[in-house]
Amino acid sequence: MASQVEIYDLALLRLGSDVSISTLESATITAFAQATSSTTTVTVTHSLAIGDVVIIDGTTNYDGMYDVISISTTVSFVITKVYVADDATGTAYWNVTDDTHPTDLCDAVWDAVLDEALNMGPEKGWRFARWSYYGVDRDSITITSIANSSTSGDIIITGTHSLVVGDMVELTGDTGYDDTYVVNAISTTTTFDVTATYVATGTGTAYWTSNKYGYRYAYPTCTKVTSVNVGGIELTDWVRRGQWILTNLEDTEVDIDYIHDASALTIANFPPHFVDVVWRLLAVHLAYSLVQSRVFGEQLKIELETIHLPRAIAMDARVEYVKEESHSWTAIGRTTTIIE
Repeated sequence: MASQVEIYDLALLRLGSDVSISTLESATITAFAQATSSTTTVTVTHSLAIGDVVIIDGTTNYDGMYDVISISTTVSFVITKVYVADDATGTAYWNVTDDTHPTDLCDAVWDAVLDEALNMGPEKGWRFARWSYYGVDRDSITITSIANSSTSGDIIITGTHSLVVGDMVELTGDTGYDDTYVVNAISTTTTFDVTATYVATGTGTAYWTSNKYGYRYAYPTCTKVTSVNVGGIELTDWVRRGQWILTNLEDTEVDIDYIHDASALTIANFPPHFVDVVWRLLAVHLAYSLVQSRVFGEQLKIELETIHLPRAIAMDARVEYVKEESHSWTAIGRTTTIIE
């Protein structure tokens, strides 16, 4: 299992740096606790001072580089990080001297490098990062009431929505106004106006629609969507617009295959071939800053793209399965027979 610190060290070693994060002063973290709404107290024996830089590694929620903003004892310090949970594990590293320290440079580009590495693998994503979101409902608004608008000829529809002026909505159900309309005005995220003659209040459902695409579905938090499916059949016309997936080849629900967002992944679960891609890509991004050589950076990039990345993709594509073995022949000196 790799850690963020080990990945940093591999990249720095490839660049010929004499700095190793793992050789900095360090101690084991025993607890995390909320200090304020935006800060967290880290419990660990240390020799830090206010303003020092500390690296936290091996946690679920707090990996990264931080400035120490407060110290009350030699067994705890406070960082600017919203408290999530008491991971009760991890390592703190310090004696990071300034903003040009290689470890700080690693941390500055880490998120971008990880996102890039997740995107540059197989078309459907690295196996460990693939996920499917089943049954994403068509974007809809539950209408709770309809009222006459102060704007002549308009009605006000109440329902939590994400519409903008100019969007088209299809009203269905027990609204008394079933039809397709253009959104004329929006006063809040719970009301919108359309042109219709007010008769009486009503309820029902409003669906986003358009002249080109009739259906939209919420885009999941992820690195990239790789396919949108209905009943196991992949849709061919879908496009992304902002935080929505638009399509005409629809159902009331779709299944979405995607590559996990980096924040949803645990570094310790990265397979070795992906770790190899990540640290080499990190070295590419750091080459000019640490070595001042664009030529060397280009050389590292060519090595990654022509040798190491294809090798990693090939390893990722291997089908994992277990073969049942018969060992009866080995007892008489013959090779093992594989029963598929």
